[in-house]
Amino acid sequence: MFVPGGQVAGMGLMSFGADVVIQKATTGEVNWGQAAISGGLGMIGGGVGLMAGKLVNNPVVRMAVENGVDGAISGAGGYLSGPGPHTPSGLVRATAMGGGTGAVPIGGPATKVDLPAPTTKLGNLSAVPEGVVYHRVDELGDVKPYVGQAKSDLRYSLRQQEHARDFPDAAFEFTVLDRAAPGLELDRVEEYWIRKLGGPTNKGNPDGSLSNKRHQMSDTRYAEAGGNPW
Repeated sequence: MFVPGGQVAGMGLMSFGADVVIQKATTGEVNWGQAAISGGLGMIGGGVGLMAGKLVNNPVVRMAVENGVDGAISGAGGYLSGPGPHTPSGLVRATAMGGGTGAVPIGGPATKVDLPAPTTKLGNLSAVPEGVVYHRVDELGDVKPYVGQAKSDLRYSLRQQEHARDFPDAAFEFTVLDRAAPGLELDRVEEYWIRKLGGPTNKGNPDGSLSNKRHQMSDTRYAEAGGNPW
């Protein structure tokens, strides 16, 4: 039976995407070579299997796919952990919506992007705090490190873009230091890391190790919130 080229490509992309989702959900990592093989096998004839290899070698596509996978896993996990009844069609909708939200291109050519981990994984639906405390380091050494926070994984991705725009000549690498619930607890964890990593650079602390201009919390507010979270 003849299968139109568009349908052939779609079959391959579905195989490619399914393999990526399964790997990400079960191991937390993606073997792109294996995903490419799955995509190639899904594209029958006509040399369309080369598309999978091109996807693997395209960093922008890989970044978007990984974000989409994280969103899809999170959407599916949230649906399955929520109140029933659960239906196959409902699971598909939740997964698709999560994948569409997660697939946001981030970062610039001079930025190494730390993709946030999914908030849930299939088979392990324990909740992970949504807020992120992150560390920004300039690999060129021209800009001091920075500690910041983002109230969600999506906001964390956008913050990385903003840092890259503010410092176009820097080569930033981002690392997630901790997670906490947005609000007072996220402020407390951020303040802990600001103090731990040398403090802000300002008139009161001219030799600070960070490019932060201020503390996230005053001494009094930090103490009232519990101080060191550990």
